[in-house]
Amino acid sequence: MPESNIGIIGAGSIATALAKILGERGYSVTMWARREEVIRSINEDKENADYFPGIKLPSNVRATASLEECTKSDVLFLSVPSHAIRETCTAIRNLIGNSNPIIVSVAKGINYPPFKRLSELIREILGEDIKLAIMSGPNFASEIVRGLLSGTTIASEDQSVLKTLKSLLHSENFIVQTSDDVIGVELSGSLKNVYAIAMGILDAIGINENAYYFILTEAFREMKDIITRLGGRVETLFLSSGFGDLCLTSNSDKSRNRVLGFIAGKEMLGNTDTSSVILEGIKSVRAFFDLTNRWMMKFPVLEFVYNVVILRQRPHKEFLKLWKQIKEMYDD
Repeated sequence: MPESNIGIIGAGSIATALAKILGERGYSVTMWARREEVIRSINEDKENADYFPGIKLPSNVRATASLEECTKSDVLFLSVPSHAIRETCTAIRNLIGNSNPIIVSVAKGINYPPFKRLSELIREILGEDIKLAIMSGPNFASEIVRGLLSGTTIASEDQSVLKTLKSLLHSENFIVQTSDDVIGVELSGSLKNVYAIAMGILDAIGINENAYYFILTEAFREMKDIITRLGGRVETLFLSSGFGDLCLTSNSDKSRNRVLGFIAGKEMLGNTDTSSVILEGIKSVRAFFDLTNRWMMKFPVLEFVYNVVILRQRPHKEFLKLWKQIKEMYDD
């Protein structure tokens, strides 16, 4: 059996899927959860009944309420929503000093305000010298946990970290791409959520398929312009964390951000919605719009999402404006 001990902070869908595939590969996995009933379900029934009832976890996967116990690991996955990254890192800051584990963030989002990539926030709290990686890609946990064919991208500036993580996760059913472009991989994971909202809006107002996929192409171009402006590389967009995740999140009804866009497109987005998906989506839209607005560059698809989701403008009217803007870009 492999010697590495794996810690996973979180017990949601992707945390459970990671625990299952790592446990099946023979690693000792400790999950941290807040709620006692989740811990009991994992330890006694060997399943996470909240997310995947009936799907059994290996015997070497266990759960705990102790962050100290979970952080005594060789590799530590941060599997919490992006808005919880600051709180989580602050809580573990004094616990990881001796073990110095590889930290893997699987959150997709942005810190705002001020605008910071999550890896920047993690290093700010845990220290610049930590061994850090980002995991991103077309990773629906409901497929990974069932052993369906999947793939992901892991990014780190440390080649030894990439080698270690690939050896942990890469298998017949789960392909791991690696990259040293942390900026490109990380921004792809947050931007694709914004553009998935756009595609959900278009679907809600019944835009024809030719126009839909033309605009999806424009969304991909805007992603490229934003990522390269912020220091990422063009080729990173063609990893699973870029093009693949954009396509999946934009077109699958299992995508929560696409659904958010669909709700906004039907003008059913309330002012009192407090779900983490809606709040995270709105924050990402606002963050990238405010950032790019200072660049004096045109990002019409991003502006379309901002006008519908933040300003609550009429979706079809905004689509006509979007189409006109795109047409004018290609008039010359």
